[in-house]
Amino acid sequence: MAEAVETFNASHRFARISPRKARLVMDTIRGDSVGKALNKLFYSQRRASPMIRKVVRSALANATQKAGLQEEELVVWRAAVDDGPTMKRWRPRAQGRAYPRLRRSCHLSVTLMQVSEKENAKRASTSTGTETASVAETGKSETAPSKKEPTTKTVAPTAKKTKAPSTGKKQNKKASSPPAASNRPAEGSAEEGTES
Repeated sequence: MAEAVETFNASHRFARISPRKARLVMDTIRGDSVGKALNKLFYSQRRASPMIRKVVRSALANATQKAGLQEEELVVWRAAVDDGPTMKRWRPRAQGRAYPRLRRSCHLSVTLMQVSEKENAKRASTSTGTETASVAETGKSETAPSKKEPTTKTVAPTAKKTKAPSTGKKQNKKASSPPAASNRPAEGSAEEGTES
């Protein structure tokens, strides 16, 4: 028989935000470690982020008080948003009509679960990414220059040479434009002479 894993819950009932908006944030933290989830919520710009962050911190406090667990040992196992009651309000519109305004609410609930040391080490290795693993396998450092860089440097000057004639054409246009501008004041001075 598998050992019963203890979970730690926290919830915020009747949160004044629509369930759809809260689910967008809950989906981002599901399955993450508690530290990573709190970091995501701290920097998220969504309106539901502070509400959900309080729930995660409450569940973390429950875990530390009941079992003495630390932040690194816990994972967001379940993060759910359930529909709450909807308040119906009315807004006056043109020609005496009344339009409904639905003030939605939801119930936020988070469940944390303890992770074994093996799983925690595995999560840490996967969070660093596959780049470090591939570097370790090949034995090459990331700062070593690649063979492709010199070829791109030699190609770039040829592209500049082809662009040079086009800039010459633009300079010719600019050279032709000042005489036209110089004609304008002359015409204006001639007009002034006729007026006086």
